[in-house]
Amino acid sequence: MKKLDLGKLFDDKRFLIVFSLVMAVLSWLVVVSSVDRNVSAQIRNVQVDLAQAEREVLLPLNLTIVDGRSATATVAIEGDRSVVGGVGPADIDIQADLSGITGPGTYEVTLYGNRTLNYNVGDRYGKGFRLQSIDPISPATLEIQVARLTSRRFDLTADIDGLQVPEDYVGMDTVLNPRTITVTGPESAINRIDRCVVSAQFTEPLTGSRTISSPIVLYDVEGNVLDQELLTLDTDTADITIPVYKKKSMALSFDYTNVPSGLPLSQIDDRLSVASIQVAGPEDVVDSYDRLDLGFINFSEVTPENSIFLFDVDSVLPTGCVNLSDVHTVSVEVNMSGMTQANFTIPGENIRVVNVPINYTATVETPSISGVHVVGSQQALETLMGSDLVATVDLSDRDVVPGPFSLPVKISAPGKGLVWAIGEYTAVVTIQER
Repeated sequence: MKKLDLGKLFDDKRFLIVFSLVMAVLSWLVVVSSVDRNVSAQIRNVQVDLAQAEREVLLPLNLTIVDGRSATATVAIEGDRSVVGGVGPADIDIQADLSGITGPGTYEVTLYGNRTLNYNVGDRYGKGFRLQSIDPISPATLEIQVARLTSRRFDLTADIDGLQVPEDYVGMDTVLNPRTITVTGPESAINRIDRCVVSAQFTEPLTGSRTISSPIVLYDVEGNVLDQELLTLDTDTADITIPVYKKKSMALSFDYTNVPSGLPLSQIDDRLSVASIQVAGPEDVVDSYDRLDLGFINFSEVTPENSIFLFDVDSVLPTGCVNLSDVHTVSVEVNMSGMTQANFTIPGENIRVVNVPINYTATVETPSISGVHVVGSQQALETLMGSDLVATVDLSDRDVVPGPFSLPVKISAPGKGLVWAIGEYTAVVTIQER
């Protein structure tokens, strides 16, 4: 077996290069293993966490911190070199001991490291560093001011700028949702609140309603905006609704019911106290109406003593519309001058049944209808007789079944002009199947 010649190996330049690299690595490992890896460092601008202690200690007492909340500290830590070099302010949790606070005032509180986050090296959940044992936090204490919490409800007001409405439109009262808010905070801060304002700004005229969500801004009595950092609002924004309606003049109208057959209604002299009113509403709603129907007058109730009929205008307004004319009740007067009244008896042969189904017969059992009160022109009633009146039973608007029935009649005076009956009358009719 050939012996290894070390002399020749060291004469080989490639061997020398590899050998030198190996020895350098070994030397570095020896040096590193012999150096102490535990180092220390100061971490500046560590935020003091007051929120947790405030929730646990102060809020149950209805207290809050009003000064000292944004304090920072410098923290001295130690640990493994590879860990400490990467530690920043966000990795350290510094808190304050608020346990001795029981009421409003200024307090000097002690700062400490929260050990739930800063375990020693080797702990299972540790970050690999620890606070130094001597003077780890600078400053060691913090001065804070504590105030009593209070709540108060305020009305919201709207600040509208640049609102313009065309001439044929109208802007209605601004609506806020919510209309009030509750503000909670230190009593001194609450006492400075004078107004709670939401605002909206417009650059073009409005031709329709608009809703805008606006942040709520608090002002003091001098008009300065208040800092809301220490205040809690039950809502931070409110909706401002500005109703903008289209205006339109609408004619008023009415109609009659129970008008006797053949009555010349065109000869009735009636008049409305107000012919039209000004209405405003959403454009699509207003444009779909050209008049307002007030309702009906029962013609069988029109007499010389009862000739004026009232209507509620607001009850017939289209949904979403408003009355701009401040006219809420209008009247219809039927001119009864020259009218008179008398009582008549309608003979049985003038009591008729119409619209009888083909498979039924109808027989009038009532021999006559007496005491029929009739109103009409004086000229017509001078020659009117009971035989001129006709009482009609109409079966078209009822379910027809066999049997005797007392049924309403409609009374008319064909060809006699302005004549009509007042009141309600009936006749007994027997219906049989064929």
